[in-house]
Amino acid sequence: MGSSGKQTKLHIRKVIDYKRIIYLDSDTIILRNVDSLFSLPKYSLYLPSIMMVIEPHRYLFSRLMEVADKMEAGGAATYDMDLINNAFGNVSGMLLGSVELLTQDLGNPTEKTHWFPWWIVDQVVTFTYAIHFSSGPLGNLKPRAANRKDINWPQGQHPMYQSAFEIWWDVAEKLCSPNRSLRGWAQNEF
Repeated sequence: MGSSGKQTKLHIRKVIDYKRIIYLDSDTIILRNVDSLFSLPKYSLYLPSIMMVIEPHRYLFSRLMEVADKMEAGGAATYDMDLINNAFGNVSGMLLGSVELLTQDLGNPTEKTHWFPWWIVDQVVTFTYAIHFSSGPLGNLKPRAANRKDINWPQGQHPMYQSAFEIWWDVAEKLCSPNRSLRGWAQNEF
């Protein structure tokens, strides 16, 4: 399996000392407590891969490596999301669409969601656990690559669209400030 940055999710294979873990893409924000995900019915893996609930064990990760080798040998792209979906798409649990939304879902509050088209965005956003930054009204904008002062917010998107960016920036400023000392971490100043 290649060592490119497109397989960052696969580092979770090193975490096997826990009964269950929740993996989040780095461009996902949590809106509410996700502890209930630890109590889901027993599956080794819940997808989609931008927010996964995993019961880590060696078989799970050896299966990933086996599928990665086959995909690379066949010349297929081995992005972590494609690899996980190929390896486990038919044998995993599926997190409800209310667990996470994509920022592309927030473009119009009266439209249906991307993964669960029977839900209207305005209805599901009130009980969503997380938002993943994907394409949206401003294109494929990620908050880490944008300056909040330079954004001209489009009209008509769900209010949570801009709020998700503001939440991400506020946390990043608080936790990643160059003036932040290690003492602050120990005192839970965040």
